[in-house]
Amino acid sequence: MNLLAELLPPLSHKPRVRERVVSMFQSRLNAASERLEKLLSDHGGDTAAMLRSGRAAAQ
Repeated sequence: MNLLAELLPPLSHKPRVRERVVSMFQSRLNAASERLEKLLSDHGGDTAAMLRSGRAAAQ
């Protein structure tokens, strides 16, 4: 997620705002990933397992 922090517009002078934006993005991304994982597990377990392992590697 450091890439996101680098891509943010000049919020660097407001680190708390930057932290909140990154945190909000991470939580939404995690929620979307979990929903996608559930959807894929309902339709094919192998793909869901790959998604889980990719998410674990990213953390």
